[in-house]
Parts: sequence; structure tokens; C-alpha cells
Amino acid sequence: MNRARRYYVIHEGGDWKVKLERGPVLSVPGSRRAAIREAKRLGRSQGRPVMVNYKDGRTGAQYYSQSDL
Repeated sequence: MNRARRYYVIHEGGDWKVKLERGPVLSVPGSRRAAIREAKRLGRSQGRPVMVNYKDGRTGAQYYSQSDL
């Protein structure tokens, strides 16, 4: 089964960023809330799920499946 690459919301270098799984950073909205909003917008338009990481880098603070967006 080919799983769609997720959008990740990560904290890096003091900013919250939106990154494509195994890909580049796509935007740097700055705040966590703005990054989640941007990732969800991208997820809706591209049909990809969204994973929000913890500030310390651990995976899985929140998950939004395609149907949640």
C-alpha cells in the first residue's frame, strides 16, 4: 500500500514550520497555531494527512487524517 506523505508541523530553530514528509520545509508561519492552520490548508488541498510534533521533536502531539481536514 502506498501511503500519502504527510505534512508535519515541526519546531526548529525557534520557529514552527510546515514540512513535507521526506521533503523540504514549505513554510515558516512562526507560531504553532499558524503552522497548524497552514498545514491543514495544504492537507485539504493536496489530500494529505497532517502530523503535529511536540516542541522537543517527538512525533505525534496531534494527528489530522484526510477526513478530519
